[in-house]
Amino acid sequence: MGLKSKIHGLVLLLGLSLCSSPSSAYDLASSVKPRERKSSSKSSSSKNRKGNPATSLLTLGVHGFSNYLYPTLTYELGITRWLSLGLTGLYSKSHEGSSDALLYGGYGSVNLYLGHGEFRGLWLHMGYGAWSFEAKAAGETERFFRTVTMATIGFRGMFENFLRIGASGGLLHLTPGKLNSRLLSVEVPDTVPVMAVEVGFGF
Repeated sequence: MGLKSKIHGLVLLLGLSLCSSPSSAYDLASSVKPRERKSSSKSSSSKNRKGNPATSLLTLGVHGFSNYLYPTLTYELGITRWLSLGLTGLYSKSHEGSSDALLYGGYGSVNLYLGHGEFRGLWLHMGYGAWSFEAKAAGETERFFRTVTMATIGFRGMFENFLRIGASGGLLHLTPGKLNSRLLSVEVPDTVPVMAVEVGFGF
């Protein structure tokens, strides 16, 4: 009877261990799954914070040449990560004493962003368009029309994943030649240095 009791006890112990094994495996699997879900959730939230690459840029800027400042509005469309095509419009009106000056026009541009791309990094800009300048004083009016070629180099940075701030400098060339206003006593050479500061957002 003693031997039979021992054998019976071993069989019972073996049966209990076999029954408990699937439960242990299940417990182990269930303890791993939450970690996998947590890791997956973390990578997903990181992707959401980064956002999708910007394919368009809209900026407000202040450009200047020969002590004359004028505001600009520019839209750029990304062709590739590093290349974009832009359209810029400008309008400026000033009054001093009995004289008025009006400048308006626009130009298209090709922009190359080296380094990061997506409208940030080292910024090479080439633009071509047309401007109209009008001066009024003492009942007289002068009108000038010039085609404009602009080449600048600068840097545009990104903040908060959407804000872009850029500054650049280069040369502005007027065709067919210099702008000389007798009424305003203003003379602008055919080639002048130009500076620009722009703030906008990518989307």
